[in-house]
Amino acid sequence: MSKYVEDEKTGNWMLVDDDDQTGTEYDADEHLENLINRVNTWNHEDIRELKDVLDQIPEVLAEAGKAPRTADVIDYSDLPTEPIPAGVETYPVWAMDKKGRCLVGDNATGIEPIEDIIEWYEEKSQTVIFRYGEEEISCKVTWNQYKDPVIDFMDRQTGYTGKSDPGAAQGNWSHQDNESQEVIRSLIEAVYQWGTDEE
Repeated sequence: MSKYVEDEKTGNWMLVDDDDQTGTEYDADEHLENLINRVNTWNHEDIRELKDVLDQIPEVLAEAGKAPRTADVIDYSDLPTEPIPAGVETYPVWAMDKKGRCLVGDNATGIEPIEDIIEWYEEKSQTVIFRYGEEEISCKVTWNQYKDPVIDFMDRQTGYTGKSDPGAAQGNWSHQDNESQEVIRSLIEAVYQWGTDEE
């Protein structure tokens, strides 16, 4: 039976020789519970500490005889975090520490400063105007290195809708027949293609 000791500085469990009198008998399920608790009680000080704990989970899951997928036991969208600035919703930012360092990426494997993410958005967002006859609809298009381009339609009365469906902005648009809807949807596809070509 393996034994472990807990590092006083990091809280990590370190395996030791079985005859080590200071060690505690190792149990993978208990270790997993310990890691999950450390994730849930992370103090927001240093995102690298949170990532270090998350990075240990796949190996411990495997030791417990489970699939080594962190997302099976951790909800990335519910990680403890400092308030993440508005406007970066389509970028996979899962958590941010008190110094603005962010845990990012589809599998929460990267760290980027929030300043770089905001700057990236400023560079990658453009306003596009769709015209049909005498009518026009404007939207903001944001290209994201992790996901498809995001289209945010503008309603003339209420501002940006936060929706990629042109119907969200058509309250003041007189052409609501099926043919015109198809034209607008074709324009949306053209924007996606434009984003691909730009990259």
